[in-house]
Amino acid sequence: MCNEIKLALVSKSSSSSTSSTCKARARAADEAKAAAESEAKAKAEAAAADQAKAADQAKAADQAKAAEQAKAAEQAKAAEATKAAAADAAKVAAAELQRLIDAQKAASAQKAALARRAARADRMIKGRVAGDAWDELALLAADLCGQPAGPGLRLTRVRAM
Repeated sequence: MCNEIKLALVSKSSSSSTSSTCKARARAADEAKAAAESEAKAKAEAAAADQAKAADQAKAADQAKAAEQAKAAEQAKAAEATKAAAADAAKVAAAELQRLIDAQKAASAQKAALARRAARADRMIKGRVAGDAWDELALLAADLCGQPAGPGLRLTRVRAM
């Protein structure tokens, strides 16, 4: 019986050391599992942080692109406004030039009419054309003064004594 007790004691101590070893192994496995989970969690958090950083960078790039597009649109609008203003100025300049040309043509036509009337008076004075030279000179003077040569113009002759 002593041997049996001894054996039981050895067995019990062996089982208790086996139990301790099992517990130690279980604890080590739990610790390893916890470390692996902690490492996986850290990796997941790092990946999430990287994704958030990439999303922030993409958002910033999109905002910069939108700002550039808005600036380009404003520049295009300003260029269009400048182009429209230049076109308007060109139209005004063309209208003013046409007015000046028309005025010159009118002045030229008026000068030509005066020259024709003066030539007619000269021909009357020289006797080449029939008519009263004094009446023609009065009409020429009226034209030079800007008075219309019509029924309102009173032609009177002064008789020489």
